[in-house]
Amino acid sequence: MSHANARLTVYGRTLLVHRVLEEGMPVAHAAALMGISRQCAHRWVSRYRTEGEHGLQDRSSRPHHCPSRTSAQTEQQVLQARSTHRRGQDWISTRVGVPARTVNRILARHQMPALACLDPVTGEVIRSSKATTHRYEKDRPGQLVHVDVKKIGKIPDGGGWRAHGRAATAALKGRRPKIGYDYVHSMVDDCSRLSYSEALPDETGPTCAGFLARAAVYFAEHGIDRIERVMTDNALAYKNSQAFKAAVAAVGARQKFIRPHCPWQNGKVERYNRTLAQEWAYSQAWASNAERTDGLARWVHEYNTERGHTALGGKTPAQRVSSTSWPSTPRIGGMSWLTDPWPAVLRHDTLTVRPLVRGDRRDWEEQRCANAEWLTPWDATSPEPGSGPTTFAQMVRWYRRSARQGLSYTWAMALDEDAPGRDRLVGLISLGGIQGGSVRSGAVGYWIDRRQAGRGLTPTAVAMVTDWAFHGLGLHRVEINVRPENARSLRVPEKLGFRREGLRERYLHVAGRWCDHISYALTVEEVPDGVLAGWLESRRRGPAGG
Repeated sequence: MSHANARLTVYGRTLLVHRVLEEGMPVAHAAALMGISRQCAHRWVSRYRTEGEHGLQDRSSRPHHCPSRTSAQTEQQVLQARSTHRRGQDWISTRVGVPARTVNRILARHQMPALACLDPVTGEVIRSSKATTHRYEKDRPGQLVHVDVKKIGKIPDGGGWRAHGRAATAALKGRRPKIGYDYVHSMVDDCSRLSYSEALPDETGPTCAGFLARAAVYFAEHGIDRIERVMTDNALAYKNSQAFKAAVAAVGARQKFIRPHCPWQNGKVERYNRTLAQEWAYSQAWASNAERTDGLARWVHEYNTERGHTALGGKTPAQRVSSTSWPSTPRIGGMSWLTDPWPAVLRHDTLTVRPLVRGDRRDWEEQRCANAEWLTPWDATSPEPGSGPTTFAQMVRWYRRSARQGLSYTWAMALDEDAPGRDRLVGLISLGGIQGGSVRSGAVGYWIDRRQAGRGLTPTAVAMVTDWAFHGLGLHRVEINVRPENARSLRVPEKLGFRREGLRERYLHVAGRWCDHISYALTVEEVPDGVLAGWLESRRRGPAGG
């Protein structure tokens, strides 16, 4: 990058070359016009003739070769000495034979933690580091909420020092009765930033529990009717209070704690507290504490409905909720979907079909390892090895990008039988091959944990996805293509009433080769009451597996 006083930028170099080579201007005249020397002008013209336009770009001034640079072997000796002895740069310098400043640069280059952050006996990092400074955001409202308390001093009747000045209130200091503090409890949704706050008299467990229950009701009234996780700090009211734990369970959520002394992990509510203090608590000189407390609800409403957020692309929290979730949950055939369009969350009983998230990595790896022989023969593959994602995080990003582009949608099949709000991944289901226009069709694919087969979970998930494809996405036709040898998978479309359309030869690339598939299809006219409703009715009439 050019420095502030540079005579030539990339544009200036291009103009110089154009004047000399295209317009035929002498180099000396062009140099004079640009305010540079003839030698400098000749250098850029020569570089353009040799390298083209690429030669006019900025480049590093670092030399191509640095014979005096510390060898890799010496760097490893420095790192080994630091890891083994946990001593400073001066001590390592005398043992390895390089200057102390070089030792310091080597340690910094390899991002070795400071000695003050290490346990002197074990060498483990014991000081908190801002490991979560990278911004994250959940996919859907209600997936995670942040809860915290802001302690602010009460205002005496008639106003405090902000209204009358320090000098006017200094004479009464020590003689006026103490009036205590207000404890402003707040809950912020991670995805939409929808917020709710109350000024309460304390921060005990029962008070926190009551606030959480009321906040959940407020969220439900504004379109977030399910809270999955509640993140708090490690305050005693949150960590030890049975009342608060019961309140978390009552809203169907799971409680998560930040690491000790790492408030930035609860950063969204911490930033909200700062905004609350700046724009409400200390925004004006209040005449009384009651006046300020009465203004809190009005400010929260303005925050949610009028105040745009840079992180939300200028939208308000209310607009973000309305664009990603339904104020009232639509239902069809016993299924509910909470978000439409994507990300869509489909539910029936204990089965949830939701977008795959990075937190599913452990469950996904365990499932794929335990079911390798069960799943590998039927896995779809790419004819071009290495063209797809190679890590779980890349796979999640791949699925999200495909869903945003409307190319395909992939969900995790998850069960929350163990505890409310705590689901575990048991399989995957996808709706791909999306075609619009006059076709409006898609194809469903799926796999499930062998230990969960035979419980009807796969047909239920396929039925929910098919209903969503018809009524949420607006497709006209959904098909399922199954290998003829996969008897268990063939039973799924047959149970749901899909029509068998015949054999498609060498249709999909599976397990490294092109394979034949039997095609099943269903159109929206054939299931006016919904696929799930028909499936549940058939199960009531007689036993069925899946």
